[in-house]
Amino acid sequence: MKKVFKFTETRSWYFELDVDDGAQVEEALAALVGTEGFNYYLTDRAEDEYKSEWDELSAGEKRTCCDHATEYFRKVADRELEGEARDMVLKSLCESE
Repeated sequence: MKKVFKFTETRSWYFELDVDDGAQVEEALAALVGTEGFNYYLTDRAEDEYKSEWDELSAGEKRTCCDHATEYFRKVADRELEGEARDMVLKSLCESE
């Protein structure tokens, strides 16, 4: 099931993620913080979202901002995390079909 999640550090980002019921999404995002792939994703998206607030975006624009976040974060976890952190992220974010 796809749901929008808000991640806040120094500012807020919104991700539409494909997750199972009971997924530990907040913990999964926290595990990804500090990885090169996660930081690159936030930096890359910051430019796209800088000029407009989330509420001002149309449904079509929101989808293009978030379309591949689930798949991308799974790849980052697989590549950059180990052990329990890696397993938790991969279990929390659904595999693309």
